[in-house]
Amino acid sequence: MQEEKREEDGYMKQKTKITAILMAMVLVITAICNHGVAAEAAVKVGNGRYTVTSEKNKTVRFDKPSKKNVKSLTIPATVKVGKQSYKVTSIKEGALKNNKSIQKIVIGKNVKSIKAKACYGCSNLKRITIKSTKITAIGKNAFGKLNNKTVVILPTMSENKVKSYKKLLKKGGLTGKNQVIKTDKPTATTSPKKPTTLPDPTVELRINPLQDKGLYWPNTVTEVDSETGKRVELAIRTDIPLDFYGYWEKVKNVKSDYMSICRCGLVATSKEDRIIHGLQSGHQGYTVRTKGNSAFDASVWHPDNTPCGIVYHTILPEGLEIVEDSISVAQLSWTETLIGNVTNADYKVSVEGNNLTISIDNIKTGGFCFSDGDIRYRPIVVSFSVKVTDSASAVNPVSASVSYSQGKYKKTIATNTVTVSKK
Repeated sequence: MQEEKREEDGYMKQKTKITAILMAMVLVITAICNHGVAAEAAVKVGNGRYTVTSEKNKTVRFDKPSKKNVKSLTIPATVKVGKQSYKVTSIKEGALKNNKSIQKIVIGKNVKSIKAKACYGCSNLKRITIKSTKITAIGKNAFGKLNNKTVVILPTMSENKVKSYKKLLKKGGLTGKNQVIKTDKPTATTSPKKPTTLPDPTVELRINPLQDKGLYWPNTVTEVDSETGKRVELAIRTDIPLDFYGYWEKVKNVKSDYMSICRCGLVATSKEDRIIHGLQSGHQGYTVRTKGNSAFDASVWHPDNTPCGIVYHTILPEGLEIVEDSISVAQLSWTETLIGNVTNADYKVSVEGNNLTISIDNIKTGGFCFSDGDIRYRPIVVSFSVKVTDSASAVNPVSASVSYSQGKYKKTIATNTVTVSKK
């Protein structure tokens, strides 16, 4: 009996030991996981800490300064986490609550929302510069109990937009008698008007006789002879007017630290607007001045973020077969070479017999943008190969159509016709 009891005691001790080891392992694993989540949730970049809010849209939230006693803080338009660029689109609730050190804040151009009590109780905060024209929500007391002489500087916007911002800021607690909300430049005299119709893009269908997998936009080749079984590469190019991406507004009596005067007379007050005008007009000659001392008229570009979809469609004649693994979408560089910036995730392909449809949900996102999210404004090229079969006719005409949709507006444009002849 004593022998059996000793064995039982030994078994219980061993069981207790194993249980303790397992519990310790669980605690270690939990700690590691929690540490991983924390590291992932808050990332230090420059002068702030940020949380990724959407991997798909590549956006982050500003959480708080990375250092104590910071007097001046800039919340940038974008930050880099590792090698990936993210837009800073929001400011966390209580991000700077009761911060007595902060005196100046610059809010970046991509911020869309400022949460409740973000800057509540910052009694020494005297200057807030807002670069964003996209803010649609400011939480309760986001700017409550600030310095009584706080000045908020707004970006150049239409008169209606300025009124909207003032309303948001006052709802957010900026109600002090001596607090000021103003623009750094006089506002526009009229509100901008969006176009009421879609512009006409240029569409072309070409043959690439070099068979170089679309590395270059082919010249004016619209006819080709091909042997049975050989592949012929076709390409549809769409030059999309900048009107799809936004519209210009004339701003009166502007004073600016930056003036860019085009040879056509247009005056831009930012490098971004100058570049957009150059793309739109083809004008590259500019005179740049700094610290303009006298008033002048300027043109301001207003981006239109309404999604713009494109559908490419072609029906091949009998005897021509679509080579499915040849389908690709790219954009043209300034030198008319194709850049492979568009991935399969940015478009959809449907092949049903001789029917080919390629759909792009929105040309203003994803691979059609630079890494920081700015739109490329470049022509789009869809390329695909066809194979000539025994049943092909001696002459095979091919054409396509390109359909656009933006908001409630739609438009379809037919391409030219190319000819694939069988030898």
